[in-house]
Amino acid sequence: MDCANICNGSSVEDMCGICGGGETDENNCLSIYNHFTVANQFKIQQLYPNPFNPVLNITFDIAWSGVIRVDILDISGNHIKTLHSGFLKFGSHEMSWNSENLPSGVYFVSLWAGGNSLTSKVVLLK
Repeated sequence: MDCANICNGSSVEDMCGICGGGETDENNCLSIYNHFTVANQFKIQQLYPNPFNPVLNITFDIAWSGVIRVDILDISGNHIKTLHSGFLKFGSHEMSWNSENLPSGVYFVSLWAGGNSLTSKVVLLK
């Protein structure tokens, strides 16, 4: 079985773990993996409900295992809280943020992974 068949419907990490590491032509694991990760390194899937009060649910996908940080920032970019900082396996993840002691306003959820970041806006409405 070649890497393209293994990759069909499998996770990126499984695909590259199975395929080894020395291949470099366009019909192998590394080529497929590199194209996939450039386009889909990580993604914030959902922030719900939005607006929220007081609990926000955050779901996100990461295409590789590694150190991930999830931060909450206020409208001025000030750090409010770190929800997670540490190693996570590839795949889908969900976490919640309880903001009951904070005022209504616009906040940002930032996902940091591998030197890259994504940020999405949410509204706390009390």
